[in-house]
Amino acid sequence: MTEFVEVNEDEAFEIIWGDSGEYETIVKEYIVDQSRWGTFYEAIFLKKSDKTFWRGSWETGSTECQETDLGFTMTQVYPKEVLTTVYSTEKD
Repeated sequence: MTEFVEVNEDEAFEIIWGDSGEYETIVKEYIVDQSRWGTFYEAIFLKKSDKTFWRGSWETGSTECQETDLGFTMTQVYPKEVLTTVYSTEKD
């Protein structure tokens, strides 16, 4: 079952900016989608008290004139090791 955590906007900003004593950033924020008006971000956080991992998702305005609700949500996630192939210009 997927777990969610609700946080208010002040707590959300503390988590995103790394000022939360409870959460540590594991994967820095990255853009997952962008529209004309909004940019959507995700990051992975470790909850220190119980060693669980959480994906934070939020939106900001794409320009300085766009006002948006942060819409911060946190969903519990689990580490999963996967094999990744990368392509290099150098031959091994």
